[in-house]
Amino acid sequence: MRNVPKLLLVLLVCMLISLLTGCLTAQEKQSTLPEEPPKQTTPAEPISESDKQQAEVLAKMRELSIEEKIGQLVLMGIEGLQLDTKAKDLIEKQHIGGIILFKRNFDNVTQSLQLINAVKQSNEAGQVPLLISLDEEGGRVTRLPEELVKTPTNRYIGNVANGKFAYDIGELLGKKLHAFGLNMDFAPVLDVDSNPNNPVIGDRSYGADPEIVSQAGLNQAEGMISQQIIPVVKHFPGHGDTSVDSHIDVPVITHDKKRLQEIELLPFKRAIKNGIDAIMVGHLLVQAYDPLVPASMSKPVIEGLLRDELQFKGVVITDDLIMGAVQKNYTIGEAAVRTIQAGGDILLVGHGYDPVQQVVTALREAVNSGELTEQRINESVERVLKLKMEYQLDDLQHDSIDVEDLNRQTKELLAQLQANKK
Repeated sequence: MRNVPKLLLVLLVCMLISLLTGCLTAQEKQSTLPEEPPKQTTPAEPISESDKQQAEVLAKMRELSIEEKIGQLVLMGIEGLQLDTKAKDLIEKQHIGGIILFKRNFDNVTQSLQLINAVKQSNEAGQVPLLISLDEEGGRVTRLPEELVKTPTNRYIGNVANGKFAYDIGELLGKKLHAFGLNMDFAPVLDVDSNPNNPVIGDRSYGADPEIVSQAGLNQAEGMISQQIIPVVKHFPGHGDTSVDSHIDVPVITHDKKRLQEIELLPFKRAIKNGIDAIMVGHLLVQAYDPLVPASMSKPVIEGLLRDELQFKGVVITDDLIMGAVQKNYTIGEAAVRTIQAGGDILLVGHGYDPVQQVVTALREAVNSGELTEQRINESVERVLKLKMEYQLDDLQHDSIDVEDLNRQTKELLAQLQANKK
C-alpha cells in the first residue's frame, strides 16, 4: 500500500508533463502560422475637376427642356441702344443663349453698361448665363464706345512680331471687355493675308506668314483668356486668300489640301493644339473638302476636317447667318438645320428678330420631325454648357467702368509697341 502513493505521484507527474507539452505544442503551432494580412482598404480616387465639371454639365442638361436646349444654340443681335421688348421676349421666352453687340449698340460708356446690365437682368429667370459677345479685333474693327482709346490693328502687332506684346494686347482687350461685363470676343483673326486683293481681311490679319499669324494669334488669345474672356478664332478654314467678301456672296477657295494644310489651316491647327475653346467657321466654299456646300454648314468640313482630322473638341460657331453668302442660297431656317446636322453648335444671327424666331422654329420642327435628333442637340448643348462653366460665366451686373485707367494702360502699351517697332 505504501507503493500506491508513489504510483499516483508518477501518474500525476506524467499528466503534468503531457499537459505542459500540449500547451507548448499549441503555442508553437500558433507561432508558426502566417500572420493574417491586414485588411486592405482601397482609397477612393480623388475626383478630377474635369469629372466634376462633366457631372455638373450633365446635371444641368437634365434640368433643361428641349426648348431651352435649342435656345442655347442661338446667339442673336440687338437692334438699338436699349433692350427693346422683342429682344427681351426672345431671351425670356425663347431661352436664347447668347447676345452679340455691334457698333449700333454702343453710344457712350454709361449707356453701354446700362444696356449690358439690362440684357443680363432679362435672363434673371434663365437657368444658364448668357454669352455676351462682340467683334473687338482692334484697328478698324472695334465696337466699344469712342471714349476708350483703340488698340492697334493686327497687322501692326504682326509687324512687331513679339509674343509678349501680342499677349499684352490680348490681356488689355480682355480687361476692357470684362469691365463692361462682356465675356466673349470674336477674335483673334487667324486668316493668313496671302491675297492683296482680298476685300475684307487686309490689316485684320497679322500678316502673310502663317508662322507669325499663329504666334501672334495664340499669344493674343492667351492674354484674353487671362481675363476670363472667351476668344473665338476665325474664319475657319481660312478667309485670307479670297477675292469675294462673304458678306456679299460665297467666296470660293480652290487650293488643294496640301496648300491648305501648309498655309490657311496652320494657325488653326496650332490653336487647336494649344487648347482653344471656340472657333468661328466662315461661309466659304472650300472645294478640296466640299465643292458644293459652304464650310459653315458642311459636314465634311466641320465633322470631317475640324472634329475628326484636327481633333477639335470645343464649340463651333457660324459666321453671321444674315450674310449674302447664306441668304442668296438658303433660307435661314434651312441654313440653321444644315449647320447643326453638320456638327456646328451655335448659330449667329446678328441682325433682325424675325430671323432669330425663324431659326428657333426651324430647329424645333426639325427635332419634332426627326430630321434632327435630340441626341444631336444634346451634343452641342453639352459643349456650350461646358464652355460657359469653364469660363465661370454669370449674369452679375457691373456698376461702373474706370475709363481713365483703361485708357492709361492702352496708351502705355502703345508707347511700348511704338518703341519696340523702331
